Amino acid sequence: PFLGISTSNNNNLSLGLENNYSTSPISYKSQRDAHPTTRRSPQTTPDDKFKARLMSMIPDGLFLPETPMLLSQKDETQLLNILTSELYYADPLKLRDVYLDISNRVDKQLSGYCQYQDLYQSFSRVSFEFPGDLLQLVAAIFVSNHRRQRDVNYEKFLSFVGAALKNRDKIKPPPTHQGYQYFSNNSRKHSPIRFRPGSPYFSNGGETKLLRMVEEQL
Repeated sequence: PFLGISTSNNNNLSLGLENNYSTSPISYKSQRDAHPTTRRSPQTTPDDKFKARLMSMIPDGLFLPETPMLLSQKDETQLLNILTSELYYADPLKLRDVYLDISNRVDKQLSGYCQYQDLYQSFSRVSFEFPGDLLQLVAAIFVSNHRRQRDVNYEKFLSFVGAALKNRDKIKPPPTHQGYQYFSNNSRKHSPIRFRPGSPYFSNGGETKLLRMVEEQL
């Protein structure tokens, strides 16, 4: 299978590096990003219950599991459907921006791995609003079990999210979410990050295997 973010209402980002991620590495400003088990809502939807069940699969006291979260095919499909709905209006080209941003800043060796906070901060830098609970769950699926503790395979993470966005034409458009980067037919065709002056990307002049995997989903 292809996925864990508890949150707080602090006004500033904070990293939980000193406690091995027993609490969230990132503090969120938006109530929308609250942990599904603590989110205040007039009623709990089936999707909320599903996400809460997945959250319960992460061991108590840990933010991300020590080994990848394994999902059944049914659960994986349902998670993809939830991503498709909640990210329906997001610009899919921003996934490419996230890849380029991470590979330039923290993964210049193109290992395909980064720390969780790097993934979160990259989404923030490219203005891609990713619901906190879903970001945590998808990261939990792709957490490394052989590298530095809780590194995330962002290559597979982005491919998984790209697969969800690719299914948007199969569902009815949901109500718009304020603050999202809405997709339109006039969206730019190329990432501005790729052509940023001084960027050391792709010295061999070709596309890397990681970028190709992401682009195949767009």
